[in-house]
Amino acid sequence: MNSNVNLGGEKVLKRHMQHKRGWDIALAKSRRSLQQLIKIGG
Repeated sequence: MNSNVNLGGEKVLKRHMQHKRGWDIALAKSRRSLQQLIKIGG
């Protein structure tokens, strides 16, 4: 029973990390596009 709970927690943690990585990539992309816009505008 304990190992089952642990496995579920690992799944959730893995999903959370993947989600966080997705956010990091999205933030990096938006930041890069913002810098490009500033370069073009400036």
